[in-house]
Amino acid sequence: MGAVLRLLGYFGNRSLWFDEAALAINIIERPLSALFKPLEFHQGAPAGFLALEKIAASLLGPGEFALRLFPLICGLLTVLWTARVARLYVSPGAVPLAIALVAVNPSLVYYSSEVKQYSSDALVTLVLLWAFAGLARSDLPGKKIIAFGLVGSVAVWLSHPAVFLLASAAIVFLVAARADRPRMVRLIFILAVWAACFAALYFMSLRQLESDGSLLDFWAQYFPPHPIGVHTFWWLFDVFSISFHDPAGIAVIPGMSFFVVGCAAVFRRNPTLGWIVGGAGLAVVGAAFAHEYPLGSRLLIFAVPIMLLIVAEGVAAVC
Repeated sequence: MGAVLRLLGYFGNRSLWFDEAALAINIIERPLSALFKPLEFHQGAPAGFLALEKIAASLLGPGEFALRLFPLICGLLTVLWTARVARLYVSPGAVPLAIALVAVNPSLVYYSSEVKQYSSDALVTLVLLWAFAGLARSDLPGKKIIAFGLVGSVAVWLSHPAVFLLASAAIVFLVAARADRPRMVRLIFILAVWAACFAALYFMSLRQLESDGSLLDFWAQYFPPHPIGVHTFWWLFDVFSISFHDPAGIAVIPGMSFFVVGCAAVFRRNPTLGWIVGGAGLAVVGAAFAHEYPLGSRLLIFAVPIMLLIVAEGVAAVC
Protein backbone atom coordinates (compact mmCIF):
# COMPACT_ATOMS: atom_id res chain seq x y z
CA MET A 1 0.00 0.00 0.00
CA GLY A 2 2.83 2.39 0.84
CA ALA A 3 4.46 1.71 -2.53
CA VAL A 4 1.18 2.13 -4.43
CA LEU A 5 0.42 5.48 -2.80
CA ARG A 6 3.87 6.80 -3.64
CA LEU A 7 3.76 5.54 -7.23
CA LEU A 8 0.32 7.10 -7.75
CA GLY A 9 1.73 10.47 -6.68
CA TYR A 10 4.76 10.07 -8.92
CA PHE A 11 2.91 8.98 -12.06
CA GLY A 12 0.25 11.64 -11.45
CA ASN A 13 3.03 13.92 -12.77
CA ARG A 14 1.67 17.17 -11.39
CA SER A 15 3.38 20.36 -12.49
CA LEU A 16 6.29 21.67 -10.45
CA TRP A 17 5.09 24.21 -7.91
CA PHE A 18 7.05 27.36 -7.00
CA ASP A 19 9.67 25.89 -4.63
CA GLU A 20 10.23 22.86 -6.83
CA ALA A 21 10.60 25.02 -9.92
CA ALA A 22 13.02 27.40 -8.19
CA LEU A 23 15.24 24.50 -7.12
CA ALA A 24 14.87 22.75 -10.49
CA ILE A 25 16.16 25.82 -12.35
CA ASN A 26 19.33 25.72 -10.28
CA ILE A 27 19.75 21.98 -10.89
CA ILE A 28 19.13 22.14 -14.63
CA GLU A 29 20.92 25.35 -15.60
CA ARG A 30 24.05 25.06 -13.44
CA PRO A 31 27.01 22.74 -13.96
CA LEU A 32 27.57 20.23 -11.18
CA SER A 33 30.38 22.23 -9.57
CA ALA A 34 28.21 25.35 -9.32
CA LEU A 35 25.61 23.54 -7.21
CA PHE A 36 27.98 23.84 -4.24
CA LYS A 37 27.75 27.65 -4.45
CA PRO A 38 24.83 29.77 -3.17
CA LEU A 39 21.70 28.88 -5.13
CA GLU A 40 19.43 31.37 -6.83
CA PHE A 41 15.93 32.20 -5.55
CA HIS A 42 17.02 31.67 -1.92
CA GLN A 43 17.01 27.90 -2.24
CA GLY A 44 18.92 25.45 -0.09
CA ALA A 45 19.38 21.68 -0.25
CA PRO A 46 22.04 19.14 0.75
CA ALA A 47 24.94 19.03 -1.67
CA GLY A 48 24.67 15.27 -2.20
CA PHE A 49 20.96 15.56 -2.98
CA LEU A 50 21.67 18.30 -5.55
CA ALA A 51 24.42 16.22 -7.17
CA LEU A 52 22.14 13.18 -7.55
CA GLU A 53 19.37 15.36 -8.96
CA LYS A 54 21.82 16.85 -11.48
CA ILE A 55 22.93 13.38 -12.58
CA ALA A 56 19.30 12.25 -13.00
CA ALA A 57 18.40 15.35 -15.03
CA SER A 58 21.50 14.95 -17.20
CA LEU A 59 20.82 11.28 -17.93
CA LEU A 60 17.01 11.29 -18.22
CA GLY A 61 16.22 14.85 -19.26
CA PRO A 62 15.02 17.94 -17.35
CA GLY A 63 11.44 16.77 -16.76
CA GLU A 64 9.29 16.11 -13.70
CA PHE A 65 9.77 12.34 -13.85
CA ALA A 66 13.56 12.60 -13.84
CA LEU A 67 13.70 15.26 -11.15
CA ARG A 68 11.33 13.35 -8.87
CA LEU A 69 12.94 9.94 -9.37
CA PHE A 70 15.39 10.13 -6.46
CA PRO A 71 12.73 11.36 -3.98
CA LEU A 72 10.51 8.48 -5.16
CA ILE A 73 13.26 5.93 -4.59
CA CYS A 74 13.83 7.36 -1.12
CA GLY A 75 10.11 7.19 -0.39
CA LEU A 76 9.85 3.55 -1.42
CA LEU A 77 12.97 2.62 0.54
CA THR A 78 11.62 4.46 3.60
CA VAL A 79 8.70 2.01 3.81
CA LEU A 80 10.97 -1.01 3.36
CA TRP A 81 13.62 0.29 5.78
CA THR A 82 10.97 0.96 8.42
CA ALA A 83 10.28 -2.77 8.53
CA ARG A 84 13.97 -3.45 9.15
CA VAL A 85 14.46 -0.70 11.74
CA ALA A 86 11.22 -1.37 13.63
CA ARG A 87 12.30 -4.94 14.34
CA LEU A 88 15.49 -3.60 15.91
CA TYR A 89 13.96 -0.96 18.16
CA VAL A 90 10.32 -1.67 19.09
CA SER A 91 8.42 -4.64 20.42
CA PRO A 92 7.07 -7.25 17.96
CA GLY A 93 3.50 -6.07 18.51
CA ALA A 94 4.43 -2.52 17.46
CA VAL A 95 6.18 -3.48 14.21
CA PRO A 96 3.11 -3.86 11.93
CA LEU A 97 1.58 -0.61 13.20
CA ALA A 98 4.85 1.30 12.74
CA ILE A 99 5.11 0.08 9.14
CA ALA A 100 1.45 0.96 8.48
CA LEU A 101 1.80 4.47 9.93
CA VAL A 102 4.86 5.16 7.77
CA ALA A 103 3.26 3.59 4.68
CA VAL A 104 0.19 5.87 4.72
CA ASN A 105 1.69 9.00 6.31
CA PRO A 106 0.47 11.96 4.20
CA SER A 107 3.72 13.94 4.38
CA LEU A 108 5.96 10.99 3.56
CA VAL A 109 3.70 10.04 0.65
CA TYR A 110 3.51 13.59 -0.72
CA TYR A 111 7.22 14.39 -0.54
CA SER A 112 8.06 11.11 -2.27
CA SER A 113 7.03 12.89 -5.48
CA GLU A 114 8.45 16.36 -4.87
CA VAL A 115 11.75 17.85 -6.03
CA LYS A 116 12.88 18.58 -2.48
CA GLN A 117 15.14 16.79 -0.02
CA TYR A 118 12.54 15.90 2.61
CA SER A 119 11.97 12.35 1.37
CA SER A 120 15.70 11.64 1.60
CA ASP A 121 15.74 13.22 5.08
CA ALA A 122 13.32 10.54 6.32
CA LEU A 123 15.25 7.71 4.67
CA VAL A 124 18.59 8.92 6.04
CA THR A 125 17.09 8.98 9.55
CA LEU A 126 16.08 5.31 9.25
CA VAL A 127 19.42 4.28 7.76
CA LEU A 128 21.24 6.00 10.63
CA LEU A 129 19.04 4.25 13.21
CA TRP A 130 19.86 0.94 11.52
CA ALA A 131 23.56 1.79 11.54
CA PHE A 132 23.48 2.83 15.20
CA ALA A 133 21.99 -0.54 16.15
CA GLY A 134 24.85 -2.27 14.37
CA LEU A 135 27.42 0.08 15.88
CA ALA A 136 26.15 -0.63 19.41
CA ARG A 137 26.56 -4.40 18.92
CA SER A 138 29.79 -4.42 16.90
CA ASP A 139 33.31 -5.01 18.24
CA LEU A 140 34.41 -2.54 15.52
CA PRO A 141 36.97 -4.46 13.47
CA GLY A 142 38.70 -2.52 10.69
CA LYS A 143 36.06 -3.08 8.00
CA LYS A 144 33.25 -2.07 10.32
CA ILE A 145 35.07 1.13 11.26
CA ILE A 146 35.29 2.07 7.59
CA ALA A 147 31.65 1.09 6.94
CA PHE A 148 30.24 3.09 9.85
CA GLY A 149 32.45 6.05 8.95
CA LEU A 150 31.11 6.00 5.39
CA VAL A 151 27.46 5.74 6.45
CA GLY A 152 27.70 8.85 8.62
CA SER A 153 29.73 10.71 6.02
CA VAL A 154 27.23 10.07 3.23
CA ALA A 155 24.34 10.94 5.56
CA VAL A 156 25.49 14.53 6.16
CA TRP A 157 25.77 15.10 2.40
CA LEU A 158 22.23 13.84 1.76
CA SER A 159 20.40 15.30 4.75
CA HIS A 160 21.06 18.47 6.74
CA PRO A 161 19.34 17.25 9.97
CA ALA A 162 21.43 14.05 9.94
CA VAL A 163 24.03 16.00 11.90
CA PHE A 164 21.70 16.15 14.92
CA LEU A 165 21.39 12.36 15.08
CA LEU A 166 25.11 11.85 14.46
CA ALA A 167 26.12 14.34 17.15
CA SER A 168 23.76 12.78 19.69
CA ALA A 169 24.90 9.24 18.82
CA ALA A 170 28.54 10.29 19.13
CA ILE A 171 28.01 11.49 22.70
CA VAL A 172 25.94 8.44 23.70
CA PHE A 173 28.44 5.93 22.30
CA LEU A 174 31.43 7.72 23.81
CA VAL A 175 29.83 7.79 27.25
CA ALA A 176 28.91 4.10 26.97
CA ALA A 177 32.52 3.21 26.00
CA ARG A 178 34.26 5.35 28.63
CA ALA A 179 35.58 2.29 30.48
CA ASP A 180 36.71 0.48 27.32
CA ARG A 181 39.78 2.28 25.98
CA PRO A 182 40.28 0.21 22.75
CA ARG A 183 36.62 0.72 21.79
CA MET A 184 36.87 4.41 22.65
CA VAL A 185 39.79 4.82 20.25
CA ARG A 186 37.89 3.09 17.42
CA LEU A 187 34.84 5.21 18.08
CA ILE A 188 36.88 8.41 18.03
CA PHE A 189 38.20 7.49 14.59
CA ILE A 190 34.65 6.98 13.26
CA LEU A 191 33.44 10.21 14.83
CA ALA A 192 36.41 12.12 13.46
CA VAL A 193 35.45 11.02 9.95
CA TRP A 194 31.88 12.21 10.53
CA ALA A 195 33.09 15.53 11.89
CA ALA A 196 35.52 16.07 9.01
CA CYS A 197 32.80 15.45 6.41
CA PHE A 198 30.40 17.81 8.16
CA ALA A 199 33.11 20.49 8.41
CA ALA A 200 33.81 20.18 4.69
CA LEU A 201 30.10 20.47 3.93
CA TYR A 202 29.71 23.45 6.24
CA PHE A 203 32.49 25.49 4.65
CA MET A 204 31.45 24.46 1.15
CA SER A 205 27.69 24.95 1.45
CA LEU A 206 25.97 25.35 4.80
CA ARG A 207 27.59 28.59 5.94
CA GLN A 208 26.20 30.27 2.83
CA LEU A 209 22.66 29.32 3.88
CA GLU A 210 22.97 30.85 7.34
CA SER A 211 23.95 34.18 5.80
CA ASP A 212 20.89 34.31 3.50
CA GLY A 213 18.81 37.04 5.14
CA SER A 214 15.75 36.47 2.97
CA LEU A 215 15.71 32.77 3.79
CA LEU A 216 16.01 33.50 7.52
CA ASP A 217 13.21 36.06 7.29
CA PHE A 218 10.98 33.52 5.54
CA TRP A 219 11.47 31.01 8.37
CA ALA A 220 11.50 33.60 11.17
CA GLN A 221 8.21 32.43 12.68
CA TYR A 222 9.71 28.97 13.17
CA PHE A 223 12.46 30.16 15.51
CA PRO A 224 11.76 30.39 19.28
CA PRO A 225 10.79 33.89 20.42
CA HIS A 226 13.24 36.05 22.36
CA PRO A 227 13.80 36.94 25.13
CA ILE A 228 13.42 33.49 26.68
CA GLY A 229 10.58 33.25 29.18
CA VAL A 230 7.46 31.27 30.01
CA HIS A 231 6.01 32.14 26.61
CA THR A 232 9.01 30.45 24.97
CA PHE A 233 8.18 27.15 26.61
CA TRP A 234 4.53 27.47 25.56
CA TRP A 235 5.76 28.14 22.01
CA LEU A 236 7.89 24.97 22.10
CA PHE A 237 4.91 22.99 23.41
CA ASP A 238 2.78 24.32 20.55
CA VAL A 239 5.42 23.27 18.01
CA PHE A 240 5.66 19.84 19.62
CA SER A 241 1.90 19.31 19.64
CA ILE A 242 1.31 20.66 16.13
CA SER A 243 4.06 18.38 14.76
CA PHE A 244 1.83 15.35 15.45
CA HIS A 245 -0.69 16.74 12.98
CA ASP A 246 1.83 18.19 10.55
CA PRO A 247 4.04 16.47 9.52
CA ALA A 248 3.34 13.25 11.53
CA GLY A 249 -0.22 13.05 10.16
CA ILE A 250 -1.98 11.73 13.27
CA ALA A 251 -4.50 13.16 15.74
CA VAL A 252 -2.74 15.45 18.21
CA ILE A 253 -4.04 14.33 21.62
CA PRO A 254 -3.93 10.55 20.99
CA GLY A 255 -0.60 10.96 19.20
CA MET A 256 0.99 12.88 22.08
CA SER A 257 -0.44 10.44 24.65
CA PHE A 258 0.86 7.34 22.89
CA PHE A 259 4.16 9.11 22.23
CA VAL A 260 4.74 9.74 25.93
CA VAL A 261 3.91 6.12 26.78
CA GLY A 262 6.07 4.97 23.89
CA CYS A 263 9.05 7.00 25.08
CA ALA A 264 8.93 5.29 28.47
CA ALA A 265 8.63 1.88 26.77
CA VAL A 266 11.51 2.60 24.39
CA PHE A 267 13.78 3.72 27.23
CA ARG A 268 13.05 0.47 29.06
CA ARG A 269 13.51 -1.66 25.95
CA ASN A 270 16.40 0.15 24.27
CA PRO A 271 17.99 2.93 26.36
CA THR A 272 20.59 3.63 23.67
CA LEU A 273 17.90 4.60 21.15
CA GLY A 274 16.12 6.63 23.81
CA TRP A 275 19.19 8.68 24.64
CA ILE A 276 20.13 9.15 20.96
CA VAL A 277 16.64 10.36 20.04
CA GLY A 278 16.41 12.54 23.13
CA GLY A 279 19.80 14.07 22.45
CA ALA A 280 18.94 14.71 18.82
CA GLY A 281 15.75 16.46 19.90
CA LEU A 282 17.70 18.72 22.25
CA ALA A 283 20.20 19.45 19.47
CA VAL A 284 17.40 20.48 17.09
CA VAL A 285 15.88 22.79 19.72
CA GLY A 286 19.32 24.25 20.47
CA ALA A 287 19.90 24.92 16.78
CA ALA A 288 16.49 26.62 16.59
CA PHE A 289 17.41 28.92 19.49
CA ALA A 290 20.64 29.76 17.65
CA HIS A 291 18.60 30.52 14.48
CA GLU A 292 20.40 27.74 12.62
CA TYR A 293 17.48 25.33 12.02
CA PRO A 294 13.80 26.33 11.90
CA LEU A 295 11.22 24.18 13.69
CA GLY A 296 8.94 24.24 10.66
CA SER A 297 6.60 21.50 9.47
CA ARG A 298 8.43 20.10 6.44
CA LEU A 299 11.82 20.65 8.06
CA LEU A 300 10.73 18.16 10.74
CA ILE A 301 9.91 15.37 8.28
CA PHE A 302 13.25 13.74 9.11
CA ALA A 303 11.81 13.07 12.60
CA VAL A 304 8.52 11.56 11.39
CA PRO A 305 9.78 7.93 11.22
CA ILE A 306 11.07 8.22 14.79
CA MET A 307 7.80 9.75 16.02
CA LEU A 308 5.73 7.02 14.37
CA LEU A 309 7.95 4.24 15.72
CA ILE A 310 7.54 5.61 19.24
CA VAL A 311 3.77 6.11 18.84
CA ALA A 312 3.45 2.52 17.63
CA GLU A 313 5.42 1.33 20.65
CA GLY A 314 3.10 3.35 22.88
CA VAL A 315 0.02 1.73 21.35
CA ALA A 316 1.57 -1.73 21.82
CA ALA A 317 2.45 -0.93 25.44
CA VAL A 318 -1.11 0.23 26.20
CA CYS A 319 -2.58 -2.85 24.51
